[in-house]
Amino acid sequence: MDQESLAVGVGMPIALFIIMTGIGLTLTPGDFRRELRSPRALAAGSVGQLVAVPLLGLLLAVLFRPPPEIAVGLVIAAALPGGTMSNLCAFLGRGNVALSVVLTVAASLAAVATLPLWTLLALEQDVGAVVPPPGETVGRMLATVVAPVLLGMAVRYRRPALASRVERPFSLAAGAALGLMVLGVGLALREDVPDYLRQAGLVVVLLNIGGAALGWLLGAAVGAPRRDRLTLALELGMKNAALGMLIGGTLLGDFAYAVPSAVYGAVMFGPALVLAAYGRRTLPAGRDAGG
Repeated sequence: MDQESLAVGVGMPIALFIIMTGIGLTLTPGDFRRELRSPRALAAGSVGQLVAVPLLGLLLAVLFRPPPEIAVGLVIAAALPGGTMSNLCAFLGRGNVALSVVLTVAASLAAVATLPLWTLLALEQDVGAVVPPPGETVGRMLATVVAPVLLGMAVRYRRPALASRVERPFSLAAGAALGLMVLGVGLALREDVPDYLRQAGLVVVLLNIGGAALGWLLGAAVGAPRRDRLTLALELGMKNAALGMLIGGTLLGDFAYAVPSAVYGAVMFGPALVLAAYGRRTLPAGRDAGG
């Protein structure tokens, strides 16, 4: 492994720790209680994140037949939970921020079980891939995803004033970390970047737009208000791309698997900003307002 790949391999877990700890810092017991009192949107969003969007990723891989490593990376990207940026966009778009945060954390915790399963299912389609033992994959997910979230939640519970002070710096650091990780993967694969972008670009854009559309439609199917539909569209359209890059670039040992997540992390902001602008134009201000 060259120095750039080594730097990315070391930097990715550190960046992911920052991102996932930041998620934990935003969560309070009141957020859970508020959303559990009206669980329709929460249930719809969870099914969408954990089942519907991964199935969409598999369908796109079958229909477009990209190279095996791109197909595997696409399914990994589809199975990722939402990320911290979806919480920010929900806030900017006057969506249901509490619902966004709870969905992000709940899906991140559930992904400990579902993401390894989707990853292994995708890898089974790539006969040249080395499939890691399921127990090893789950153990690494526990260490890199759940542990920092629980740490952030513990800080929020025990030291709420401290959590409030560091929440914004963590959010900014998360955005910077994601950008650096995309850059790092690009540097590690710089000779192959044009080919990978050509192979992954279209399917990743379709996955992004399709995920957002599924979020809105699932919200409509359960009779959720527009504020919640917007939130579900953002949550299913925006992914924790850093986690996908970590899985592809370090847990699976081949940065090619990380390409779809890296591309996703770059393209997801376009539709998200359109949705946020729509929310600001059509939804009333105020956290608990209807619409």
